[in-house]
Amino acid sequence: MSDVAEESPERRKLVSRDGVDVDVDQTTREAIRLSQRIASQLHQLIAASLTVAGLRSERDIVESLAGSTRRVFDADDAVLSLESGFGAPLRGVAVRGKMVRCLGPDEFAEDVPKVRSGTSASWIDGEFLVAPVLEGRGLARGVLAVRRSDGEFRAEDREVLTLLAQMAATALGATELSREIESSETRLRVLVDAAPAGIVEVERDGAVRWWNRAAAKIFAWPAFDEAREDHPTLPPAALAELAPLWAEVAESDAIRVRDLVEVEIRGRRRDLTVSVAPLPTSEDEVSFLMLVDDVTDHRQLRA
Repeated sequence: MSDVAEESPERRKLVSRDGVDVDVDQTTREAIRLSQRIASQLHQLIAASLTVAGLRSERDIVESLAGSTRRVFDADDAVLSLESGFGAPLRGVAVRGKMVRCLGPDEFAEDVPKVRSGTSASWIDGEFLVAPVLEGRGLARGVLAVRRSDGEFRAEDREVLTLLAQMAATALGATELSREIESSETRLRVLVDAAPAGIVEVERDGAVRWWNRAAAKIFAWPAFDEAREDHPTLPPAALAELAPLWAEVAESDAIRVRDLVEVEIRGRRRDLTVSVAPLPTSEDEVSFLMLVDDVTDHRQLRA
């Protein structure tokens, strides 16, 4: 028993790794350094994700993620290069000790890796570790590349870079979708405002949310302005007839039409035809979309 006790401290100094004796203290230090590096990368990834989520332009995204990638890998330089899509060609370049820059096509360096068609996995290109930035159809629109002076990349480095490339693809896709929605909303707003019939959105208690140009003319309202706090109100006579109609529409979830005869608007009596449809809102409540047509002149002409 005494012999075993005397030999144990010496035996614990060495372990066998693939048949080679390695200092236990050295192995422990390597494991600690690796765990610290992984923890640092995780922190940088979270920070990059939070930052890029609030960006809404391709230039900002390529600059931000190029800088984040260089910091995650503590690399000499990192490049996010877009070869297709809105704003392309575009390149964000982060070099150690320098400000991150967004370059145009006339400033591109020739030694930066290019897109490889038909692959979604990372690869080594010279001194660079490269991951594709994919579009929704699985096609690469660019690459994210990183280079370190030691030139060594582990398996987990490939996974981290792929995650950053996916983050770039998601941010770019969200930016394009936001731009498309904004464009569609602008076109729809112009179309609604130019419609010949009055269009009004009202709440169940009769509060007016918005209206188009034709509705403003019918009800003698000012032009709609989102900054206005004092929205106009419907004529009292119209409210009295529309309130039960709104209740009926809310209950049946169907479109209803009602003729409003001799509604007084600024001292004049007008005949209106109103179509009401339910309009669900983001608050899980129901407002109503009204299509209003002034038929006074038409009825007078027929008479």
